[in-house]
Amino acid sequence: MKIKMLAAAAACALTGAAMAQSNTTIYGVIDINYANYSGSGGKDMAAIDPGGISGSRLGFKGSEDLGNGLKAIYTFEFGSLKNDINSGITGSRQSFVGLQGNWGTLIGGYIYSPADDMNSGFDGLSNSALLSARSNMLNDGGFSTKTDDTFENAIGYISPTVNGLTLRAVFGLGEQTAGAKERKYAVAAEYENGPFKATGIYHYVDNKVGVVPQTDQREVGLGVGYDFGVAKLLATYASKRLTDADRDNTWALGAHIPAGRGSVRLSYARLNMADDNGDKDAAGWTVAYFYDLSKRTTLYTGYHALDNGSNANYNHERLTGLATGSNARLFALGIRHKF
Repeated sequence: MKIKMLAAAAACALTGAAMAQSNTTIYGVIDINYANYSGSGGKDMAAIDPGGISGSRLGFKGSEDLGNGLKAIYTFEFGSLKNDINSGITGSRQSFVGLQGNWGTLIGGYIYSPADDMNSGFDGLSNSALLSARSNMLNDGGFSTKTDDTFENAIGYISPTVNGLTLRAVFGLGEQTAGAKERKYAVAAEYENGPFKATGIYHYVDNKVGVVPQTDQREVGLGVGYDFGVAKLLATYASKRLTDADRDNTWALGAHIPAGRGSVRLSYARLNMADDNGDKDAAGWTVAYFYDLSKRTTLYTGYHALDNGSNANYNHERLTGLATGSNARLFALGIRHKF
């Protein structure tokens, strides 16, 4: 009897040790908003959609202690929780597995690019697809610092942080046997010291798909931010180049200003396209307020204006059919819950 009891106790101890060495976290975001869209020429609509200030998602992440300072890590994330109950959960977000040690982190899979992290970390509206002044122009503008936000079939490395400096590199394999290979390369340097943070990125896309003739594409970007306590100020600059004569630029300013239990969010951005002597340029601005009901639940409202050049038709994703040279406006009210 004593032997059986000792064996059971040993089994429980071993099980507890195994559980302590590995863990899995289920997390997610549910974000629903009401938005009223309006555009020149009588184009207007109202909609209730997911993903206002954050993309709705469901994810699983965890790690396993392998000993000697080595860990196995993974993240598996789905996005876009639709309003239509028959649509289910669709859309893969980041999904990777890898190893982490004193030498850094090595992962493989479907990986967010350094440009995506820069856009989210240094944008006044955290790169909200609904309200960010910068994001709304890039969604429909073909500016790849927005569109190449994820590397498929990719390998990524993140260095240890030394004196506030972290280095990153991502390589997307492409894997096409014919036509444009579209291999992607990206490097980034990220620095943080107290209230100051900055990041610089470089992207290179080999034989960019959708460009005629297919050619290589280069992008550089810079983001800076400083938290003064009474306000956090943010700025980004990015440039895309296909040829020496074809260079598109965008820059943006943003601010987070604490106010009561929430914060005022400000965003202003300009897009300068290389062709058409400036008439394909655009500018936009946003004023929003986030009210924190708790650490996990936020109410938000905002107003966004997007002004196009005479030959531009950048647009809010839901407001289709906007005439060239027209302007667009939206008002939004929503709620986000994190778990």
